[in-house]
Amino acid sequence: MTDKLFISGICPPDRIVECLLIVFEACVYVPTETEFVNLLHVTQTRAEILGELPDTKLHTENLRRRWGNHPFSRKTITLRGLQHLNRSDYSAFVTKRIGATGGQFVICADFPDTEHLNEYASRIADKLTILPTQINPRQQPEADVPPMEPGTYRLAGYESDTVASMQLMMPASARTATDHAAFRTASTILVAYPNSRLLTQLRDKLGIVYQISSYTDDYHGAANLTVSLKTPQHLRQETITRFTEIIEKFINHGPEQDEIKNAVRYLNNSTAVNWANPAGFSSVQAALLSTGTDLGYWEYLANDLAQLNVDDIRQVARRYMAEDMRIFGST
Repeated sequence: MTDKLFISGICPPDRIVECLLIVFEACVYVPTETEFVNLLHVTQTRAEILGELPDTKLHTENLRRRWGNHPFSRKTITLRGLQHLNRSDYSAFVTKRIGATGGQFVICADFPDTEHLNEYASRIADKLTILPTQINPRQQPEADVPPMEPGTYRLAGYESDTVASMQLMMPASARTATDHAAFRTASTILVAYPNSRLLTQLRDKLGIVYQISSYTDDYHGAANLTVSLKTPQHLRQETITRFTEIIEKFINHGPEQDEIKNAVRYLNNSTAVNWANPAGFSSVQAALLSTGTDLGYWEYLANDLAQLNVDDIRQVARRYMAEDMRIFGST
């Protein structure tokens, strides 16, 4: 499992090296006992607040049902885990996961000249040795890992008189899988951009949801797609019914050719936007490295996107979005 921390900032051109070294040193710094106690208290307070939110509860339960006891299920911070955390454990984590070879630091900066770049590279090499492992992004998909407990459930104790929160989780194609481009396009058509089916039909046409969003948890060799909705409580059952109908229709009949064309254009354009500034570019590269691929991913993705057809999308939808692969929770 890999989690990512992105740090971005702005500094004067003549102090780039100094600023970057400060960032590195902060990443590997182990706080004093007093500092650790204060930081732990802040983290516990935040976890308590977030833990009471229905969306957090749904996501935590969906991860458990998706992965069982696998480490992928423990993405969320739990109060139980924080209660057992001590400074010694934190220090060991920094040493093993941040300061050791295998950690990945991605920096994108506008160096004023080559001299500054060489100086930076020389000084930073004395601090850390980073040797990221590059994995062939064209490897075959790993063995399918179906959800441990697919199906529909209702989260007890979080009922509201006015708002129902809902979350759907299903497997997603890993970035290193050969069907990744098809899945990215399928999820975009279904939910991941402004003209998606779920958004236009549930919100714009039927008017039964007032919020719908999606995101992907990318791991090393695996991924989840999560779709979140909010609807008035009295429209809860209708929303579930319509939501399911739209997904089933998409699985059974696939998309229109124009939908593929528009989704591919959106994916290509959004990539260009992410690359338009140093912070976006470095964040994208860090995300790729943490999931087992590199910047060559974009070339492969663009080539695969250009060759997609309706049958490709239909097949990937059936593979990842079928009823026995879906976990749907609501309040």
